Amino acid sequence: RAARREAKAAAAAAAVAEAAGGRHAPVRHRSVRVKGGKRPPADWLPTPWMCMEAPELQPYVPQLGDVVMYIRQGHADYLEAVIAGQVHDIDEARMPWIKVPGLQPVEECVVSDVIYSVGPPSLCVVKLVVQSGPNKDTLFSFKYRDVEGVADFMVLQAHYAVAVAHAWAVGDPCRSFIDGSWFRGRIDEVVAEGDAVVSRWQQLTVAWQQEDGEVRDGEACRLSPWDVEPCGDDPESCYRSCWPGLPQDFVGRVLHGLQAVRDLPITAPFRDAIDFLSYPTYCTIVAFPLHLTRVITRLENGYYRTPAALQWDIKTLFHNARQFNRPDSLIAKNAKALSDWLQAFIADDSITDVIAMRPDLADMAFEEAAQPARPGPPREAEPVRRSERASQRADQTESPSIRGMHLPLGTHPTATLRTCRRRNKPNMEEYRPAAWLSRERPSGVPYVPQVGDSVVYVAEGHREYFELVYEGQIHYLKEAKMPYIVLPGLQPAEQCVVETVTYLVGPPTLCKLHLRVTGGPCSDAKFEVVYCALDDQPDFIVLEAVYSRALELAAGYQPGTVVRVRRGAGHVEKTVADVVIVAPWRCIPIHAAGRSVQRVCAWDVELPGPAEGSAYAGLGSEMDNGERLRLLGGIEAAMIVPLAAEFVGPVDFAALPHYYTTIAQASYLQRIAARLRAGWYRRRAAVVADVRLLQANALAFNAEGAPITEDAAVLAAALIQFAESDATDLFAACPQLSLTAGRRSTRSRAAVYTERGSDDDDDDD
Repeated sequence: RAARREAKAAAAAAAVAEAAGGRHAPVRHRSVRVKGGKRPPADWLPTPWMCMEAPELQPYVPQLGDVVMYIRQGHADYLEAVIAGQVHDIDEARMPWIKVPGLQPVEECVVSDVIYSVGPPSLCVVKLVVQSGPNKDTLFSFKYRDVEGVADFMVLQAHYAVAVAHAWAVGDPCRSFIDGSWFRGRIDEVVAEGDAVVSRWQQLTVAWQQEDGEVRDGEACRLSPWDVEPCGDDPESCYRSCWPGLPQDFVGRVLHGLQAVRDLPITAPFRDAIDFLSYPTYCTIVAFPLHLTRVITRLENGYYRTPAALQWDIKTLFHNARQFNRPDSLIAKNAKALSDWLQAFIADDSITDVIAMRPDLADMAFEEAAQPARPGPPREAEPVRRSERASQRADQTESPSIRGMHLPLGTHPTATLRTCRRRNKPNMEEYRPAAWLSRERPSGVPYVPQVGDSVVYVAEGHREYFELVYEGQIHYLKEAKMPYIVLPGLQPAEQCVVETVTYLVGPPTLCKLHLRVTGGPCSDAKFEVVYCALDDQPDFIVLEAVYSRALELAAGYQPGTVVRVRRGAGHVEKTVADVVIVAPWRCIPIHAAGRSVQRVCAWDVELPGPAEGSAYAGLGSEMDNGERLRLLGGIEAAMIVPLAAEFVGPVDFAALPHYYTTIAQASYLQRIAARLRAGWYRRRAAVVADVRLLQANALAFNAEGAPITEDAAVLAAALIQFAESDATDLFAACPQLSLTAGRRSTRSRAAVYTERGSDDDDDDD
């Protein structure tokens, strides 16, 4: 078996050598439609190494908090095998040795996060933080999964230390655990040059022996010291005793608590594994299926190496229910409550009676947990297939009801609600742009982006925002692409400039910013941020002028100082609770409800002032009053031009209810004029950006070459020409605009075009 694995690895390396070193094309997978009652394709199912319930020597399964030795050459060999076998796509520009040029041949690291992604194929992103040496505290990440024929390039530090301490010599007998069996051999060679001396990667050449002790001809392979051990009769590896594990008293306490919770009625949906035959789409949505029985079995078998790994599994188990179901469903809310409950129990060693922590959940019946989240008629259920009807007729016991759907006993309600939601037609009201993006008066906070803004990006705030979005399933974000992950040298508060602003169709309506760092070690680095304003959540992107002024005020706050704290669109008066230590994120402690203390950001706090408005309004503006009035005169003049008639006011939502399913952010002349009057724009480039958005919306919603699209192009070109000049008369600067020229473009043309173009969409709905 070892020879076969070595041959596969050699073939993979040879294939890569013939590829001339070019970047390979990403693996493409055709889309798979899974019909009810059929097993999903094997590539979608969780792989065995993800489902392990007992510790094994190999393959390595990453756990949160693991201290590992990362072998750079081993990772390179892994990538060669992945490329040769087209296992998964790889971005060579993001390899650790590219992102961290000074990466050592072997680095001691801690696993800071593990993110599983839906297949095919199922894999995970591992994040490592270097613990020592010149790259200390550097974070890097990569895609990983178990690949047949490839040795582990991440090894537990305790295992690695014991393995490399053994002095192997030529002729020494050894054994290796491969594919579930022990193989005996002898050391034929010990490499003593190159990176192998430092990392010990495949330092040994092992010749395999037959049962009578004779060496097998031609059967030898390269192994690392942690892949072999001295011969012995004990079936248990000598390295197992040095592996880290959880204290026995901790295991006993948590195990007793989890077993008690597993038997409660409310945990019935999370008790056992999902039946993929009954719910074939589950593994196409949930990347890492888990259930309470598996967590308990892992704990009994000593699978977990750190408390963080156990808490990660608990959090993931209940997050899966919130990911598969609608966020406002009761089963999703119960999953969140159970997750918080069990994580608090695990973290507090003084708690021995888990039931006493939440008697309300312990007493909740399964039928209560299965009722709709809010009163009202249940949503329309998916039609029941014939095979399901037959099984329901055969089962005379009444089955539980979930949102009006009757399921056979023993099935998972977590696999039902998602299907119901997809069967409903979209609510057009949910697509309307959010109020914070439609502001026409300057406020300073919350931040509404404009092209050219000088801002401060706060990394800790972005992390907190990501957690809220992740927990609440507000919108899609990929953590591996977060700026604080992609740019390890990013400062806690980084000065940037907004280069572009793009809006994404909801719900919810999102804003995509392209930022460029303007100073520090990451100067001129560019990154992308996608976000929306959340209720009572501080901005993590703040105007530089607002940020500086807020920290200046914060330095003067004393315990007992009365301040105004932003709450939604208004303010509430609070008092400062303690000494303020000025910092980029949540540095001001204030008295909240009761005797509790809440920490808020400096830009959400200001001294008492007028009932309306904010002390930060107008900060950061570079447009003087004369320039503002000049641009306002041009916009108002354009409103009387015939070809601009369709762009003066907002689109009639009643006439075109599907408008905001195509257009993320509206732009029209009345809004631009109102913003100019109120001093909303901070620079000329922001006015030009709104004019360009007006033209882009017309093109996106109508056919290219349509009269209304051509009118928008003429109008936008004239207004941009006027804005970028110093002219005061629109018609003198732009003779192409005339009070008599223009087409008879009407909104009905857009409506007729849209109705014709949406026939297929109606059928799909």
